[in-house]
Amino acid sequence: MNTSDFPATPGLTSEAASETEGTVQYLLVALAGREYGVRMNTLQEVLRYQAGAVAPVPNTPQWLEGVFSLRGQIISVVDFRAFLGIAPPEKDQTGTAARLEAELFGIGVIVPRLVVLHDGDLLAGMVVDDIRGVLFVKPEEVGPVETGERVGRYLEGSFRDARSGKVTWLFDTARLLNSPELLVFEPVML
Repeated sequence: MNTSDFPATPGLTSEAASETEGTVQYLLVALAGREYGVRMNTLQEVLRYQAGAVAPVPNTPQWLEGVFSLRGQIISVVDFRAFLGIAPPEKDQTGTAARLEAELFGIGVIVPRLVVLHDGDLLAGMVVDDIRGVLFVKPEEVGPVETGERVGRYLEGSFRDARSGKVTWLFDTARLLNSPELLVFEPVML
């Protein structure tokens, strides 16, 4: 993974980056317009999502897109929004000319990514809407999770940016990948 492929976190200078000891790095992913953090040490890689490369698996939930081969290793592909019960983004209401321009040049088009996460030997590819950058968080800055939504059971905490007041929910990858919902399909997911 090349870190130059991801946009820099706003306000993070090279000086600030060198002061990251004692912090936890999170990859910021977008799901239905909201940003979430995934620990970088649980990230294997990020790929452009290509639905045609995924082989569907019959008799599985809608959120299990299927499986695909990542350099010879078969991994599952999970529609992260569907798995977490997050509504898809609303349809684009722009005119035909704007839609054509977006299709031809990729302007303003959401390019889904496949975020491959691991916890020990468990691997899964999570389809997310976009990658937004990297967030550096000190452990003492992680606050409680204040949501009753389904996503809450897979979070380790939240981070509130002191300058903007924006809250980012932080995923617990081990809890997510070892959840009973995903482990039921472990023989399918390989």
